[in-house]
Amino acid sequence: MNISILYLFLFLFIKNIFIFADSSNCLYYNPIVNQSYNLSSLKLTPELKYSATFPSTDLSSFSFDAYFNFCNGTVNACTVNGATACQNIGIFQLGSTKIGESVNYTSNGITIVYRSEIFTPITGNNCSGAPEPNRRKTSFLFSCNPNIPTLNVSAPGIEVERCTYEIKIDSSLVCRDCPLNCSQPHGICNRITGECQCDSQTKGKSCELLKIYINSVDSTTINGGTTYIHGYFGNTTSKTLKIIIGDLKCNNIQIYNESTIKCDIGPGEGIKDVLLIDNDLSFVGKQIFQYSKISLSCPNNCTSSSNGICNSDLGTCTCLKGFTGFNCNSKDNTDTDTPSSKPNINETTGEASISNDGSNYKISIYSLVELNFNGSVVNEFLLSNKWNKTNNDSNKINDKGNRIINFSQNISNSTCKIEYSIEEVIGVNKDYSFAGVNFTLSPGSIKLTVSIQNYTYQNTLNSIQLRIKSSLGDNINSINSNSTNCNSKKLNVNTNDFNNDQSLNYLTISKDSKTFYGRFINKVISDGRETFMSTSIVSQQTDSIFIGLNLPHCIKTCLIDPDFSLLVDTDYKTSCDDDDSRPKWFLPVVIAVPAVGMAIIIIIGAVIYKRHRIGIRILKQKIKLENRQ
Repeated sequence: MNISILYLFLFLFIKNIFIFADSSNCLYYNPIVNQSYNLSSLKLTPELKYSATFPSTDLSSFSFDAYFNFCNGTVNACTVNGATACQNIGIFQLGSTKIGESVNYTSNGITIVYRSEIFTPITGNNCSGAPEPNRRKTSFLFSCNPNIPTLNVSAPGIEVERCTYEIKIDSSLVCRDCPLNCSQPHGICNRITGECQCDSQTKGKSCELLKIYINSVDSTTINGGTTYIHGYFGNTTSKTLKIIIGDLKCNNIQIYNESTIKCDIGPGEGIKDVLLIDNDLSFVGKQIFQYSKISLSCPNNCTSSSNGICNSDLGTCTCLKGFTGFNCNSKDNTDTDTPSSKPNINETTGEASISNDGSNYKISIYSLVELNFNGSVVNEFLLSNKWNKTNNDSNKINDKGNRIINFSQNISNSTCKIEYSIEEVIGVNKDYSFAGVNFTLSPGSIKLTVSIQNYTYQNTLNSIQLRIKSSLGDNINSINSNSTNCNSKKLNVNTNDFNNDQSLNYLTISKDSKTFYGRFINKVISDGRETFMSTSIVSQQTDSIFIGLNLPHCIKTCLIDPDFSLLVDTDYKTSCDDDDSRPKWFLPVVIAVPAVGMAIIIIIGAVIYKRHRIGIRILKQKIKLENRQ
């Protein structure tokens, strides 16, 4: 650093220190409360004065008045030149600018003390028995009173000890300021404590933080209609409140209470932001409102009418016998000799997996991420391999014969708790219902339930995203390597069925004639209410993919319910002998051609022998004679 700049910095720093300490400018700095006081408005010209009455006490047999000024200002009423304070009896001097002033600080103000010079005791002015012998001392005790613009002597003066006096003064000039003036008009400053009393919509030391938020919004159809918005809105009125969904204004706003608002929205399509404006405050819920389609399409139209039937109310397929999967494109192995899928739970790591023949797919709750308004990560908590099993019975079985393992963990330095359960679906199909969506899981599937409780946001405008990792590995326990080789196909990750306009999102990872499905319901239970939730692809690698479940601003609990399955495709071959990749005529031709060829050879040989049998005999005899010779 340039030395001249350093000197300039030191000069300014020292100058500021002296400004705070220089009482001649009536500036005082209270280090106890980190507050500066400016008492310059108290200083009077010598012709003017403040006064206080001292009644007679045990120490003084007579009453008297004291006249005083501040900031080493003089008072002409005093008989001693340059005195800042004095009494009106004789020449009793209470203070002098020759001594100056000293200051003591308190949490509620300051005490300014003026002392006289040491003097020789005389009759009527004997201070030899004072705490500071032969010296008078007057203390002005300033206390905060926000209602007094300058000062007010709040009580008669007191002679505390011999020649030692106190005058109590109320003034707003020694009151404390609040940070950012409490973000007016959202807070009232307590000038005594220096703390803000915030309104119902803000919080923080200076009322700078929003309390209002939206945690769920009821969907309407594409025709629009009435929607209910839930969250916390404080004390507001419909006259000042505006709600905009997408680019449409919500009309006929009715405020039921501080947590529920009703309004009417016009027609539209897709997923929309919700903007709430109340005077100078605003909150944006990103992608939390959905226009629901009246008729929903099904994935791949359920493959064909022979595979499944589409339920257009839910956008889900009902598979016909022999088929399964979200689009009914997989074999139902209960009626075939195809290998079945086996779910498994790692009770140590909290990781789930599904294996089928040579394939093994793993599922893990990877992390919890807090996102700001722009979608940038402000905090990420890694969750993998940190789960604690909470049910002691590792073989807990429900009424369907499925094993369920419960896990939990607390986010470090936070009150947030995440509970996580895994259910293995074994034996028979099982029906589920979540947030109004009904679905069925086939044997060999994995069902997850995740509850996020009491998450503390860095900002009210932020939201959280739960990230789930799905990865592919080899099944080391595979015993059918022959079928694996026959069904060998490249890895294919398909996210084309990620459509947040539908009730369900699907991730598919295909390899070796087997397909791994991840199903994500576009619903979340936010603080006890069903609401829309979008799903997105965070990142994709060679053998893994990260899915982000975009949750609303849940305060108490976010509850989500994904599931996973590993199913066998319809083109799966149990052995290489079933290789249908060859033409249908291949085997008959391979078998028939050698037989036909042999017959032709025999026939041709017979014809040749018949026509040339005499010559053949003569040739044989000739060969015999030659051999004898």
